[in-house]
Amino acid sequence: MTRHGIFASHTLADAFSLEGVPHSFDGAFLGFWWSHLPAQSIGRFLEVLTAHLAPAAKVIAIDNRFVEGSSTPISRADEQGNTFQLRSLDDGTTFEVLKNFSSAQELELAVAPFAATSRVTELTFYWILKFGLR
Repeated sequence: MTRHGIFASHTLADAFSLEGVPHSFDGAFLGFWWSHLPAQSIGRFLEVLTAHLAPAAKVIAIDNRFVEGSSTPISRADEQGNTFQLRSLDDGTTFEVLKNFSSAQELELAVAPFAATSRVTELTFYWILKFGLR
């Protein structure tokens, strides 16, 4: 940690193990990451993340809300409830991308085992989840 509590180096790690990442950070930010997690893996991800955070650490996550007419349409859903979109590159290559659009209730339920406090703010195109660890 550097002065003012900002971690100043970078570590490449698997998000589901965080092997090699120091413990006891006092906060985490997740930007447009949550929607690309398989629904069945969110709990495991949060267990790993929160294990690397200090007690009472703060977490902020922001991601997309599905907005009819603005968001890329959902191409399919799987048996676990995950949804997917088809995305095309400039060269015409098309990829199927996991893209889940969580509700405020789903977000609150996901963090409940870890959070002392939580709040979801829903904006037109985005949601913001803030929670503090126990």
